[in-house]
Amino acid sequence: MSFLTSKLAGFSARTWAIVAAAVVVVLVAGTAGGYYAYAEAQPTIVTLNLKSGVTEVPTDKPLMITLSRTATLDAVKTAFHLDPVIDGELHSGGAASGARTASGARSANTFTWTPSHPWADLTRYAVRLDSMKDAGGHQVKPARWTFTTTIVPKVMSLATDTGTTLADAAEVPVNANLKVAFNTTMDQAATKILVNSQPIQLAWETDGRSATLSLKGIRPSAVEFSLAPGGHDTGGRPILAAWKLTANIVFKINIHTIPLTRPALIQIPNDPAARDQSGLQAADVVYEYATEGGITRMTAIFTNAPDVIGPVRSGRLISFALTRHYSGMLFLSGLSAGSFARINADPVPSFFDTQGYFYRSRDRFAPNNLYINGPSVQRALDPSGHFPGVIKNGPVPITSGDGGASFTVPEHNSSYAVDAATGTYTKTEDGHLMGDAAVGQPLRIRLVVVMHTTATTTSYVEDVNGVHGLDFNMESGGRADFYYDGFHAAGRWSSPNRSTPFKFELDSGQVVNLPAGLTFVDVVRG
Repeated sequence: MSFLTSKLAGFSARTWAIVAAAVVVVLVAGTAGGYYAYAEAQPTIVTLNLKSGVTEVPTDKPLMITLSRTATLDAVKTAFHLDPVIDGELHSGGAASGARTASGARSANTFTWTPSHPWADLTRYAVRLDSMKDAGGHQVKPARWTFTTTIVPKVMSLATDTGTTLADAAEVPVNANLKVAFNTTMDQAATKILVNSQPIQLAWETDGRSATLSLKGIRPSAVEFSLAPGGHDTGGRPILAAWKLTANIVFKINIHTIPLTRPALIQIPNDPAARDQSGLQAADVVYEYATEGGITRMTAIFTNAPDVIGPVRSGRLISFALTRHYSGMLFLSGLSAGSFARINADPVPSFFDTQGYFYRSRDRFAPNNLYINGPSVQRALDPSGHFPGVIKNGPVPITSGDGGASFTVPEHNSSYAVDAATGTYTKTEDGHLMGDAAVGQPLRIRLVVVMHTTATTTSYVEDVNGVHGLDFNMESGGRADFYYDGFHAAGRWSSPNRSTPFKFELDSGQVVNLPAGLTFVDVVRG
């Protein structure tokens, strides 16, 4: 036995234990140091709270990014990207308890992205975190994930049976059929459409994505369409967004017309021999006013011209004023000498009886047999100017008021009566129910305005009987009475200047718009 062997053999058990412990300490210390060095060399790992490729992600789902080491919010913001882009906010939170870097910046290892508004439904998003440094200077491994949001059941459109999508406050014909379209297959038992808070029957298509509803039996009025609570699709996904659409159910007569580049104001006689006139039902507005000899005349304003308009007769001073207010062109057959002098001194765009444009009807006796058709009106208008929106249709804020079911306008020997089934007025003048000969029906008037003003007698003779003409004040404003849907309301008319349309408003200050369809304005003295 060698010297070393003999020495080791002489060690006690206690000595051997001390030696073994020392060796273990050396070995463990070496291993731990090596492991620490290995771990420090590894990149920082990033995870997301969504598995890449996942579908049916809720549209309000936030994104949570977790790092295996802490990082600053600024560093993560710079590296974080979304495609498609959506507004939102990235903030730190969760795992770090106020740790700071050497520079004093706060760091964390959990970051949450919260969208400012819901994710777009049924959309594939890509989330990317570019390579960056964590708070300790370690490389952060870049990462990329994709996810697809769930579909959110909702109404895509409400349209007429001709396919026209309704905008809010649109006008819908009485007894119309409408089609509601959804973006997914709906549970038919759970999905209900309300009209003024009452459920309406739906006839579903076989695909379960659209249904027809009938307005039959609903009288002309303002209505609100909405979705009843509790609706969901066949997959159980609930309707999250409230849907509402307002509309006005109205009586309409379908008349063929052609669009005009500017309003055409056409002089229409109203003596008994001229009735029934043609084209009035297609007018936007008809102004009626007294003339000489105890009869009235009308100026009909068209933005879309029908196939037949007439008879056409001579103009009056009030028709010059109306032409200026509506930026239009006046169509007429002639003027008195005094009126000619006025229009020459202060011109308005006008188009007199011209061969090739106007024509004589064999069904009437002169002078009430001069007519014009829509294409001729369109051709005669000045093509260099375009005046869209001069007459703007809109809601009429009259939903109550007494005395609107029937009323009279004594100066015009007229009476009006509302037809509850259509929400329109008929007009009787001199005992005659006024109609449109081209349509073959009584006039259906949506809104009646009685426009109170003053008039002075001119110094010149207006007609062959030697009667002097009237000059109506169409500039200073005054009182007005409005009749709509069987209701009466009082208000005012005004005119900022002679080149802008009249403004009608209630005493409450609400603006009275012109509804689509025919508006009749009785201009009276006093």
